[in-house]
Amino acid sequence: ITFMQQYHLSEQALSLWLNYVEHQVGFILPKSQNNWVKGIIERHMRRNALDSTALLQTIVQDATIYHQLIDDILIPRTQFFRHLPTFAFAEAVANAWHLQPQNQQRSFTAWSVGCSTGQEAVTIALCLENASDGMQVYQVFGSDFHQQSLIDATLGEYDNAQKPFIPALYHHYLKDVGRDKFALIPTIKSQLQFFSKNLVDAQQSIPLEADQCQLIVCNNVLIYFRQFEQRDIVSYLARYLADDGVLLLGSGENLGFSDPDLQQIAVPTINGYCKTVAPDWLKAVANIER
Repeated sequence: ITFMQQYHLSEQALSLWLNYVEHQVGFILPKSQNNWVKGIIERHMRRNALDSTALLQTIVQDATIYHQLIDDILIPRTQFFRHLPTFAFAEAVANAWHLQPQNQQRSFTAWSVGCSTGQEAVTIALCLENASDGMQVYQVFGSDFHQQSLIDATLGEYDNAQKPFIPALYHHYLKDVGRDKFALIPTIKSQLQFFSKNLVDAQQSIPLEADQCQLIVCNNVLIYFRQFEQRDIVSYLARYLADDGVLLLGSGENLGFSDPDLQQIAVPTINGYCKTVAPDWLKAVANIER
C-alpha cells in the first residue's frame, strides 16, 4: 500500500465517520463540507500514523486525540452582539427582573449555550452590567464542546478589530490589554465562568441547578442538529430555565415542534420562549396576553 493510499478515506469510511460525529456531538455537517471533513480526518490519520479503523479505535480510548479531532471539525462561529434586538430584549428582561421586590437579594443567572470563544457570554455580561446601572448581582456561564474555544473564552482577550461590533455605550466596560487587544474590566470578567458541554449528553454534570437560569441564549446552535435532537436539547435547556426566565434562540431558528412547558415570546423581532407559568411582569415584557 502506498503512503497516499494508506491515509486515504473512502466514501464509505467517510460516511461512517460522519455518522460517528453526529452520534457523538449531534452535529449534522452540510454535504458541502464533506471534502473539508475528509481532509481533516485524513490529516489526523497521517499525524497519528493510523488508518481509518485504527484511528476510530484510538479516539474511543484517548480523550486527547478525540478532542483534537472534534475541535478541528467543529467550526467556532461567533461575534459580539450578534442580532442586536435579542440582547436589547435580554437587557429589558434583566431590568424588569431587578425591579421585582423579591429579587433584591437574588442573583441573576445567565447561560450562553454554544459560546465558542466567549463573545456571546461577554455580550450578556455587558447587558447585565448595564441593566440597573450595575446594581444587580449576576453570573454568566458559557458552555461549548470545542476545547480550544473554551481556553480562548476563559482568557477573554479579543482583537481590537472586533470592538466595532460592541455598541459604544458599553465601551467603558472594556480595557486595553497587550497589543491591539481588549478585554472586560476585571469586576465584570470575574462574573463569567466557562465549562465543557456536549449538548447530546443529557446525563453530563454541569455547574448549574435545575430552574436556576433567568436567561438562556442558544443562538444559531440548533441549526446544526436534526429535529429530534433539537427537541431534546430545548427540553433539556428548559430544565434549567427558571419560571421567571427566558430562552432566546437565533432569529432564523424555527422549531418544528412545541414544548408544553414553554410559550413563545410575542415580540416580533425576538425568537424566544418563557415558561407557561411565567409571572405576569415577565409576560408583560414578552407581550404575552395574560
